[in-house]
Amino acid sequence: MIGLLFRSFAVAAAWVLTAPLGASAASLSTAPTVDASFDAGSIQVERYGKGDAVVLLPGLTAGTWEWYDTIRHLAPNHTVYAVSLPGFDGRPAATPPLFDRVTADFWSFIATQHVVRPVLVGHSLGGTLAILLGEQHPERLRGIVALDGMPLFPGMERVTAEQRAAGAQGAATQIAAESHAQLLDYEKGYMRGAGGVLDPDLADQLAQL
Repeated sequence: MIGLLFRSFAVAAAWVLTAPLGASAASLSTAPTVDASFDAGSIQVERYGKGDAVVLLPGLTAGTWEWYDTIRHLAPNHTVYAVSLPGFDGRPAATPPLFDRVTADFWSFIATQHVVRPVLVGHSLGGTLAILLGEQHPERLRGIVALDGMPLFPGMERVTAEQRAAGAQGAATQIAAESHAQLLDYEKGYMRGAGGVLDPDLADQLAQL
């Protein structure tokens, strides 16, 4: 049961922001023009615009493409940093534990790029990361927006930390054993279902991403 909960979270949580896009268009939003792109340890960062800083953290399985419309909206008045996480969207995986590595690289990026008290906007997994970063150094952030991001997945508060770890490992093992074709078929089925996008013409495109 725990493993199924984690699997449901893994495949569903990343797509919340795509529903409005699917409702209004039959083609995916094109990428905005990037001002700069650089690696910061395990993460990759794209920079757009100029002004007060906003950092966008993607959901599980997603990339900076889920923020394209948001970037266009914010970039005229803000410096927007869109983060790609290791192991997702074509990025190489990082040595676990993932959260420890990513948060350390995040703070290094903030320091080296002289980003002053940004607002973090995280979706799903990115929202969970935003909450964790806020717990680590609240004085270095202006605020946090967590979209469908939680400190703990609902239901997991009823089991021990050891059981949560075992469930996560079981889900990871199951997913790792699946072929690319199996994973793609699963994503296509999800995207075409009630939890994916409203426009079925977008389902296969988003599943590929």
